[in-house]
Amino acid sequence: MKNKLFLSLLFFTSLIAPATQGVDVTLLNGKLEYQKTDINKIDQKYIYLDKVADEKISTNTIYRIIINDDSAKKKNMSTDSYFYLDDGQIIQGRVVSSTEDGETIIINNSSFGDFEIKLENISKIITHRKIKNLKQSGDDQIQLSNGQVLSGFISKIGKNTIEIQVGDSVVVNKIPSTNVASIVLANPVTNKKDKHHLVIFTDQQRLKTSMIAFQNEKWEIQPILAGSKKLSLSSDYISKIDLYTPLGKLLPLASLNRSYEKRSKVFGLENQSKASSQSIYIQAPYKVIYDLPDGASRFVANVSLKDKKHYGAGWANSVLKIFADDKLLREYNISLKKNNIQMNVPLKGMLSLTIILDPGINGPIMDQIIMHQPMVLVK
Repeated sequence: MKNKLFLSLLFFTSLIAPATQGVDVTLLNGKLEYQKTDINKIDQKYIYLDKVADEKISTNTIYRIIINDDSAKKKNMSTDSYFYLDDGQIIQGRVVSSTEDGETIIINNSSFGDFEIKLENISKIITHRKIKNLKQSGDDQIQLSNGQVLSGFISKIGKNTIEIQVGDSVVVNKIPSTNVASIVLANPVTNKKDKHHLVIFTDQQRLKTSMIAFQNEKWEIQPILAGSKKLSLSSDYISKIDLYTPLGKLLPLASLNRSYEKRSKVFGLENQSKASSQSIYIQAPYKVIYDLPDGASRFVANVSLKDKKHYGAGWANSVLKIFADDKLLREYNISLKKNNIQMNVPLKGMLSLTIILDPGINGPIMDQIIMHQPMVLVK
């Protein structure tokens, strides 16, 4: 009798228990609004939200999936180089071989396997020995570990050496890879539209994939790089996913060309404002102008005070202004009482985006903000 009761309970439990495990995410939907939810499954057409009712939404209506709870995320501690490609992909790895003509290199990634990459598609290579940032120019550049920079034409990147013709010389110089801090090639990053998804990993690697699926706590992706295999990964490795959608494409604000007009010293100290693909830290007084790409439609970002718990946070009272061309579109007063702002600004037909942070009456010392996930929607 007890065994029958146990089996009955087990059978009943199996009926009400979810068949698969979900993942806690935040979705950026077609209205550019953030929606916190659970994902149970993803296939080529739908995102399934509810484990019981099997609620689903079309993948074509979602721009971005953000994986919540970064506390357990895996960080890659490898000292391998980062390869920045001209289509926005970023891959960590080491060169294991190259073709005889030097046009293609094979990169080994400890987590993802081998990739084949054409030299003409590499924008820059950064090693753990990088000294300073090199600006892209009409020439290829190699920064050596001693700070010296060689400019010319890089004909081959091999496992142990890089071959470069310096200046107008026809002489090929072979530079040991161990002496190289960074390489910048004359291949600028482009923001061309394509129909691929972009997976952004916790260590800032970025892979474009022709397919994406999620089920049983595993993500399946197929990188578009030659020689790559289908990958099965846990959420621990993934930060966010930008889905291809006919609604448009999201570009990180930091990927756009910009010029600074105001980044003054604060009480004699250098202004520490800086930008990344994830956020922009701004210290007043500050003014930056971004060149907008064709088809720019909207600018979105979440804004907060840099440190709301600082003992001097009550002194913060800056004014944030958003211009498109010469037109003032938004103005926000940011203080401890009003320190969480969601921006969604129209840009249709505009050529430039200007961000200004002016200090308030208390001076600039605490007028520090962070723009989280600043992006431009391109249609």
